Amino acid sequence: MIKKGELCPTCKRYNSRHIVVNSIVEYDGAILLIKRGVEPGYGKWALPGGYVDWDESLEDSAIREVKEETGLDVVVENRLGYFDSTLRNYQNIAFLFKTKVIGEPELVLQKDEILDSIWVEDKNLPENVAFDHNLMIESYWNLIDKGN
Repeated sequence: MIKKGELCPTCKRYNSRHIVVNSIVEYDGAILLIKRGVEPGYGKWALPGGYVDWDESLEDSAIREVKEETGLDVVVENRLGYFDSTLRNYQNIAFLFKTKVIGEPELVLQKDEILDSIWVEDKNLPENVAFDHNLMIESYWNLIDKGN
């Protein structure tokens, strides 16, 4: 157990929980997954996302992260929820957004962090999904199935 005010020996951060955003990037009924090129989760499929910067709203952060990682311009359609299990990677608290691609999707992947990308058109996710992103995607599909 890391005491308050001490650094974690693994991630070198204080024992406070950090905020991240992830985005369901939708285009023509498919959602975008990226293959991580950095740890944690190297080589695993994930939703675009990352840490919220100082003086940045959650929505602005979601838009920025998608643009940085994929080159896509998106607009946030709605916030789908949050994921705050203490079993999450580094106990980060994630806010999940539904975003829509503006114009035609021309992917320009961030070479430092992203190895590949795929558009998933059905509910058959690849086997190696990072973190709890499969739960995020399933919660999105459940909303869609219920007509929300």
